[in-house]
Amino acid sequence: MENNQIAITAYNNNFERAWYKTEGMDFDGSDDAQSFSSIGLEKGTWSGYLGINYVDKICTQARCDEFESTEARTLFDPSAYYRLSYTIEIYTIIENLLDKEYISGRQPLVAY
Repeated sequence: MENNQIAITAYNNNFERAWYKTEGMDFDGSDDAQSFSSIGLEKGTWSGYLGINYVDKICTQARCDEFESTEARTLFDPSAYYRLSYTIEIYTIIENLLDKEYISGRQPLVAY
């Protein structure tokens, strides 16, 4: 008899960020929102998942004007697994499925 199940995970840091801000502990240069969700299907020795990761823009300067922050981004990461035995599993993952490039930093005075 095959074991079939759907796996779902989720994470969001908005609550933690709001609490730190109310306590006067705002962290410069940290993102305001970051979320991760994953959905998958497990069927027998095969399983597959789709991870979705969202990161809000991050200010790199105190003013946070145009060209002083990174871009918000959403990444899609599908993966597939095959269990060869109880202790051996092979897998493949495609990171950033849509292959979009994002600005991840602006120091020193350039976007990279």
